[in-house]
Amino acid sequence: IILSGSTKPTPVTNFTIVTVTTTSASLSWNASQGSQITYRVQATGSTLSLTVSTPSATIIGLAAGSLYIFTVTALASDNVTAADAVSVSGYTKPTPVINVVVISVTTASASLSWNTSQGSQITYRVQVTGPTSSNLVVSAPSVNVTGLTAGSQYTFIVTAVAADNVTTSDVTSVSGYTKPVPVTNAVVVSVTSSSVYISWNAAQGSQITYRIQTTGPTSSTFIVSASSVNLTGLVSGATYSFSITAVAADNVTTSD
Repeated sequence: IILSGSTKPTPVTNFTIVTVTTTSASLSWNASQGSQITYRVQATGSTLSLTVSTPSATIIGLAAGSLYIFTVTALASDNVTAADAVSVSGYTKPTPVINVVVISVTTASASLSWNTSQGSQITYRVQVTGPTSSNLVVSAPSVNVTGLTAGSQYTFIVTAVAADNVTTSDVTSVSGYTKPVPVTNAVVVSVTSSSVYISWNAAQGSQITYRIQTTGPTSSTFIVSASSVNLTGLVSGATYSFSITAVAADNVTTSD
């Protein structure tokens, strides 16, 4: 009687996750010792099982922002005799957040919201860049950023972070301006029969302009960059009111 059989291959070594996306993981390892070795690659939480002949594989069809345990088993040429299995765990990338919007601003704060990212136990890293910078981590898809400078542009970068606090989504950003502070000490400096000269203290902010609205027998709107204006073409002996609003550099965000 002649019997034949295969000895166990050696377990693979240096099994690592090379890269991940929201739906896949690329794996590599050092080859097992043996002749005509193949490798069985499995992922917990996935029905996918691969058999490959090279010491690398990409597993697809995974869920975003989720933990997986990947197992590689070296198989002898009889496809039965197996080495001890070797495992490594890691997270897929969360999906990027979408619909990041600046809901409201004050002179010193901005409220943001976004749609939740796909994944388990996702948190969100919010990076704030502008005249002042900060980093926040929140678990809900919204945040109120405080300590900002009035009348200034800020960029808010939101990144979804998996439960390992390492694996992150691609970033999504939005920019906006805080409200300028209202002008103060607005005074009528001088008047003629057809004009009024007005001045005020400059509002805090970068590249601030001022919208002056006149109300009376005649009405008009002026935009100026200086903290004073000479309003002409008025009706003599008439009463006028003047409203001064500071406008940020986006020409949209205004003071109270």
